[in-house]
Amino acid sequence: MNIAIRKSYLDSLGFSWYDLYLDDHRCRASTDNYYVTFNFPLHSCSTRRTTENGRIIYTNNVQAAQSTLGEITRNNTEFPLVVRCVMERDSSVETLYEAKEITNATIIGTGRFNTTIAFYPSSNFDYPITDSLYRVNLNQQLYVQVQLTQAEPSLHLFIDSCVASPNNDYSSRTYDLIRNGCRRDNTVNIYRNGNRYFAQFSFSAFRFLRTHSQVFLKCDVVICPDNDYNSRCRQGCLNRGKRSTSSDHHTEVLTLGPITLKGPEEAEAKTEDKE
Repeated sequence: MNIAIRKSYLDSLGFSWYDLYLDDHRCRASTDNYYVTFNFPLHSCSTRRTTENGRIIYTNNVQAAQSTLGEITRNNTEFPLVVRCVMERDSSVETLYEAKEITNATIIGTGRFNTTIAFYPSSNFDYPITDSLYRVNLNQQLYVQVQLTQAEPSLHLFIDSCVASPNNDYSSRTYDLIRNGCRRDNTVNIYRNGNRYFAQFSFSAFRFLRTHSQVFLKCDVVICPDNDYNSRCRQGCLNRGKRSTSSDHHTEVLTLGPITLKGPEEAEAKTEDKE
């Protein structure tokens, strides 16, 4: 979370940037010629996490006390600034705050969690495949992991749906691999989904008829707090008619690909290598 306050504003109130701190007094600000800035991870500095209408909210307070020579003061020298960051439960951007008022001020920003999707060579999910064009064999088992960029055990990630398409705009033809948390292709194996900050599944490689051999993936994921027992992450596989509509869910759309089938020459070479 980033919090920025103009130095000129602090000067007008008689505060120095040295006076500022968060709920954790060890979390202090830095400064340049124009701004006093706090920059800290969401789960640090005594930041509190709550949920409201299905969204995850992080709250902290910027406080200050003018320096005095004694142990106590009876002057009104407090600087209360409540900072709230409302996460849309899918991906994350930094937010910049500038204080406008001093009395009971509350600053609210919105952001998104950073999530990534990648192929892996095996069910161990040890390291991702970084090739821009992943060349595979027909019926080869492909392993996919979706995760929060910054691991946070108190959050869970759930793959609600994942579809394949021969085009990266997904406008013409699609094929369901996972829908409403349920596998729709009998080669799909779901290893983890909805109980960690990452989710994993695999499927057998195929190609679309009457088109080129490239295949793209698009997955919709939901991020939930681990202590929300009514969240979409807890509901698991749901048939369309049974899906809960009582909560406000926001999904992140992640794309991956393309994968392309190896040519006959490459397949034959692989067979000879095995022999």
